[in-house]
Amino acid sequence: MFQDSCKFLLPENEPSWPENVTLYSLAGDMAIGPARVLVNNGEPSDGTVLIDETKITGMASHEVFPLTHTGMILSRRIADRIIEILG
Repeated sequence: MFQDSCKFLLPENEPSWPENVTLYSLAGDMAIGPARVLVNNGEPSDGTVLIDETKITGMASHEVFPLTHTGMILSRRIADRIIEILG
């Protein structure tokens, strides 16, 4: 909803990730949901969260799956990937 507001409102506080902590991000790109209506500029999203909002400087991995926001919660493929990362 607020998209990149942090960059404009608090540029000195833009988040980054500590180098000594591994961060993985899993995102969806099946745009079915409120973001498709609220964000009408064609940016890729999972229907709720823009893909760009799932990225942060310093992350180890960013993977995009053909799923909606809710679909990611219910996906066996996502669960398997999380288990692989944690294993």
